[in-house]
Amino acid sequence: MLRHITQLTVEKIDGNEVTIVVDCSKGTYIRTLCHDIGQRLGCGACMSSLRRLSSGCFDESMAISMDALVDGKFQLLPPSMALSGMATVRVAPSGRQRLANGIPPALSDLAEECVIEDGGQIALFYEEKLLAIASYDPEHKLDVRGDFKLLKVFPDGI
Repeated sequence: MLRHITQLTVEKIDGNEVTIVVDCSKGTYIRTLCHDIGQRLGCGACMSSLRRLSSGCFDESMAISMDALVDGKFQLLPPSMALSGMATVRVAPSGRQRLANGIPPALSDLAEECVIEDGGQIALFYEEKLLAIASYDPEHKLDVRGDFKLLKVFPDGI
């Protein structure tokens, strides 16, 4: 699978240590990137530290300090916030029942019509509760196991 680097910035050079900021797609091996840069420069390189500045819709400014965590002085974000940018679809009672039994729903178990790309991830809700994260799997169309591949199921909903 091809990984993408959207931005690479040299922030600081201090002797033989270089600090870079990388904006990249998930699955990018930063340690390998450091090694490859060193190879191209002809000097070798290794990573001495790594700090994730963001992941999905979350960034470092939203992180909880250790003191706040220990003191219990923090506010939990709603789980739906992690799903921003992901299509949400409501399932019919039949879909809720299938999910409760660990069975992927069929398209006919959706409570609303929607357009889903092949392999596209969706959040499946029943009423106001998130029941599952799934990806549309057209290879299983008309399969008794449903039209989706379940990635994570929350049997009681969250």
